[in-house]
Amino acid sequence: MSRLNDFKSSIKLSTAAEVRKGFGGILLFETDTDHPYTTYKDLPAVLLDFAITTDTYKMAARIFNQELSPSGISIVGDATATPAEITAKLDTLINKNWYGLVCTDNATATITALDAWVDDQEKVYVVTTQALTDIGVPTSKRTFIGFHHVADAYVMEGLLSIMLTNPIGSATAKFKKVLGVTEATITDAQLATLRADYGVTYIEELGNLETTGSQTASGEYFDVVLSEDWINYNMEKEMHDLAVKTQKIGYSGDGIASLVGVATNVLNKAALQGIILIENNVPQFVITYVNRADVPQADRAERKYNGIKWFAYLAGAIEGADPISGELIA
Repeated sequence: MSRLNDFKSSIKLSTAAEVRKGFGGILLFETDTDHPYTTYKDLPAVLLDFAITTDTYKMAARIFNQELSPSGISIVGDATATPAEITAKLDTLINKNWYGLVCTDNATATITALDAWVDDQEKVYVVTTQALTDIGVPTSKRTFIGFHHVADAYVMEGLLSIMLTNPIGSATAKFKKVLGVTEATITDAQLATLRADYGVTYIEELGNLETTGSQTASGEYFDVVLSEDWINYNMEKEMHDLAVKTQKIGYSGDGIASLVGVATNVLNKAALQGIILIENNVPQFVITYVNRADVPQADRAERKYNGIKWFAYLAGAIEGADPISGELIA
């Protein structure tokens, strides 16, 4: 995200019942070695630094070995790091080119610390635990947690790769096949408890191996969180690109129109990707703006403009239907 914050975008989610290369990078934090922040373009490059038997390599393999492979991942290591030391290290890396966080340490204390840390960031944290009791530990909408009894299954880390390599908004996290992962061992009663706590696991359902849910620890849907961040990132980036490519954005009707044009372009892209609802071929969003004459003189003097506002309807997704009623007639 922007460090200068010259163009600020914000979204208020209203989802109660009644965000590629620059946006979607993955950071793998490993706690077995001291390793400098390094970006790897593919799995063979990871193998040069990490043996095939290491947790780091196995997690990287799950990320890279999906149907769509990311353009690269970043890895940083801090041996024997405590949860507090992990978050402190992450603070120093906050402006690096990454968005999704995974970690080889999935102890309860680490999950708790990373959940609290990511809640204040424009990032997401994804983790697979082997302890069903950990499912209810995190509470942030930015934490996406799942269960698998096998320590190196890394089903959620593979799911993160799937979600970030598909266009944001085009896919829900439920019903996904994570390549290389076997079925999790979980009883029906445990599955019901896990789902009630917004956890995800991986089971065979009607002949298909698939993920069982798409909600983060707060109950918000993971694709909605990604979509919110995607719009914010691209709104800020394209506004900044306009400022860089233009000699200046005039404080005039034309200048304001150029900003509105950027906002319109981003929201149209969001609609095409499946983030914003399209009805009858029309993206369902509205943008309003303030004319120059209606901007306070003090804001004009300080070259600030905060007159653009928009709202849009989420496209959403259907993940179930109950009941489906029918009748057979003799």
